Amino acid sequence: GFERIDLNRASAGVLRVPGRLVERLAELPVDCDVSSALMRIAIQAGVPMREVPAAARADAGWLLVRDANEAHAAESAWIDRFVARAGSRTPGQLAARLALSAFGPGILHGGYGSRSVMAATLVAIAIALGAGVFGHVAAGFVMCALAWILARVTGLVARIEDVSAQAPSPLSVEVALGWLVDIAIVVLVVWRAPLLPWETWWARGFAPLALLLLLRLLPRAIDRPALVWCEDRTVACAVLAIAAVAGQLEHAVAVAVIALLAA
Repeated sequence: GFERIDLNRASAGVLRVPGRLVERLAELPVDCDVSSALMRIAIQAGVPMREVPAAARADAGWLLVRDANEAHAAESAWIDRFVARAGSRTPGQLAARLALSAFGPGILHGGYGSRSVMAATLVAIAIALGAGVFGHVAAGFVMCALAWILARVTGLVARIEDVSAQAPSPLSVEVALGWLVDIAIVVLVVWRAPLLPWETWWARGFAPLALLLLLRLLPRAIDRPALVWCEDRTVACAVLAIAAVAGQLEHAVAVAVIALLAA
């Protein structure tokens, strides 16, 4: 509610007072304004008043919305806050930011929110694996790159929906989808060609599995800004897709593992 405390300012907020002060309402006429009366009783009793900092009031988190146009403007500013936090140092991160800016309001208004983007991510992973079954490994890597971007958007939309989350949970949807994308990449490398008589699935899968685990390990083990590129699966998928088209996928994976180990 709104209450004019003095001649110079008006405020809106949340009022929390002890029950003993609420009992004083019984001393007032029955036609009194309860909100106004409680505010003045609290001030007279010395209940502390804490103001929201001016910097926070100027942000998109504290707005007085009067009509639909202001609501749409506030919504865009609200989404932009989360987009700014997402970072854009790599192509995949930039693509996720652009997608959220362009389609975020529509996703949130659709009624399904992050669940709809999560479903799209799972569909992209399924298409990638289907392409691998039919021998189109390069196309599968392209779909894995798209799935990773959608997984990032899923995480951003989920954080917009739950603004009380101060940090992403270790078991968040975005993390789970990221692991699924990595598993799909390993499977595509393993499915690049039929097994030779002397090969086993484990022997073929070891190198790509080591590659994906190294891509996850390095940014956490070594504090270097450039290593953020290891987290971007669109870059890894682009390299693997080019290697697959050139018929050098196995060698590219081996060289990448050696390079990451050297790093």
